[in-house]
Amino acid sequence: MEGMQPLQHLLALNKRIPCLCFAVFGLVSISQSGCTASQSAPGAIASSTDSSYTLDTPIEVIAADPRGAAVLNMDLPGLLADPSYWEFKRMSLKRVASLSGGRLDQQSLAQTEADLQALPKQVAGIH
Repeated sequence: MEGMQPLQHLLALNKRIPCLCFAVFGLVSISQSGCTASQSAPGAIASSTDSSYTLDTPIEVIAADPRGAAVLNMDLPGLLADPSYWEFKRMSLKRVASLSGGRLDQQSLAQTEADLQALPKQVAGIH
């Protein structure tokens, strides 16, 4: 894995099936694109600020909150700076872990989830 970008090793797939990688990312992006549209609705913005983040929350939603970004940077160093971030930012941490072939382990996910749950809840409009 030497010489690979920080998280490329997490998403590395079998070299015999490179098209599958693009198909998976494409399908996930298409299927989740409808989800991101609803997040721009006023009700979605309020609910994203007063609810806690989980491993099912899209990474870009967590990263949009400075507190969530700090957790990701602490528990999963390099995730947000990864050159492939745009490919997986709409995925949840659970989804990225399932594509990582075990390289994003359950211990890291559990720590990240605990740290995200420990964030104080924000009231909408107060930062």
